[in-house]
Amino acid sequence: DGIRDIGVTGVQTCALPIFEIRSVGRGDRGDWAGLDWTVLHPRRGEPNRTVNDGSLVLRVEAPDSMGGSLLLCGDIQDEGIARLLSREPGLAASVLELPHHGSWRPIAAELVHRVDPRAVIQSTGARRWRHDRFGPACVGRRRFVTARDGSFVLEFSAFGPTDGGSVQKKRRPAS
Repeated sequence: DGIRDIGVTGVQTCALPIFEIRSVGRGDRGDWAGLDWTVLHPRRGEPNRTVNDGSLVLRVEAPDSMGGSLLLCGDIQDEGIARLLSREPGLAASVLELPHHGSWRPIAAELVHRVDPRAVIQSTGARRWRHDRFGPACVGRRRFVTARDGSFVLEFSAFGPTDGGSVQKKRRPAS
């Protein structure tokens, strides 16, 4: 079946013809489909108060010709965000996926301001969207909210040296 135990309780690897699943931690790098990615959080073996604060945070970069970057924050909450901000003082990205399904907390709003993305993705449900508190942090940024916009595709395209890329929203056709 391609799955084997690697000797850590509850952890297995899966060798499929196209994918290799492996454990990663802060500083690990790789590439996939022409995109470079870097793990920013957590450090290997780092204890966290909550499982969510141990979620992977990835910075994904498009080729130089495309000029865009994406910060995927997973499910990190206050502790994970605080560690990320302290370890990555110059952290920036063209697009930021809000952590923990767009759950508002002051430190998440600080993350938006520090990263200073052109676009923000909030994958969240209708209830959280109805009680939106991220509006002030997203002023002047394009914002994509799954509860409002449905599914969408973000594409990077270069528009010259001063504008490193642009984000376009495309609605997927209903199936």
